[in-house]
Amino acid sequence: MSALPIAAVTLNWNRAPDTLVCLRSLGAAGLLPEQMIVVDNGSSDDSAAAIRKAYPQAQLLLNDSNRGFAGGINVGLRWALAAGFPYLLVLNNDAAVSPDALRILLAAAGERPHAGVLSPLIRYAGDGRIWFAGSYRRRLLPGEHWPAYRTRRALAPEPRPIDYATGCAVLLRAEMLRAVGLFDEAYFFYWEDLDLCERARRAGWQVLLVPAAVVDHHVSASLGEESPAKWTYLGRYMPTFYRRYYRWPAASMLVYAAWVALREALRGNGAAVRPFLSGVAAGWQEPKPAPGSRVHC
Repeated sequence: MSALPIAAVTLNWNRAPDTLVCLRSLGAAGLLPEQMIVVDNGSSDDSAAAIRKAYPQAQLLLNDSNRGFAGGINVGLRWALAAGFPYLLVLNNDAAVSPDALRILLAAAGERPHAGVLSPLIRYAGDGRIWFAGSYRRRLLPGEHWPAYRTRRALAPEPRPIDYATGCAVLLRAEMLRAVGLFDEAYFFYWEDLDLCERARRAGWQVLLVPAAVVDHHVSASLGEESPAKWTYLGRYMPTFYRRYYRWPAASMLVYAAWVALREALRGNGAAVRPFLSGVAAGWQEPKPAPGSRVHC
């Protein structure tokens, strides 16, 4: 069996057991250890030693500090681009690909030369509910919509266009990255994946959901799905995105932030409201970012 033309990049931060499970799933899906790139994002434990022992042939890149998601993943993406891989899989270390997922994604990419970003269907690990089945920018109200979120809805297997893919699990065409740049490191955590998709679509690339390719995800294993830290980061980097891509960023962001706060309160997650709104306020006070800045390969 020939090697798949993919390099997989995953980010580790003090969670080597999760990373090893992730790497095992990549091996079962057809990747060789030499095609696996682990970026250790300044872990303070023995993660690097554990990963090196289990996968001595994998490429282990060590950051001396936590550079966030965009800064950490970009280290691995640059290595993979320099090595000449035509496709790059970004995969959270708390996610596992199904055995046929990579081949399904590659087949979809091969049939669609303008597809620069391809997302699998992402499920909650263990119970089969859908976590991510594409994201769409709302046309009337600001914000984005995740269809089928937390449902067990059966989806047709054919690839379809979406507006945004999540950096949890996504196949990126190297040609697209060389054209539009890497993840923007103005975002430390969250929103960098939407920014990349926005730049890709504006440059003429397609963003696709490929529902037949499945990934299981232990959601927010690093921070916790409902942790204050997660909600602070979600709020903190929202102004960066809105200032770049919305015509009336202040009004649009205010409407969306109010809607998110109300939604979480009604869901019984009122503890998220204060850190989320505090993050939004802190982000708005930062200097205005450059419009869609390009991070070079």
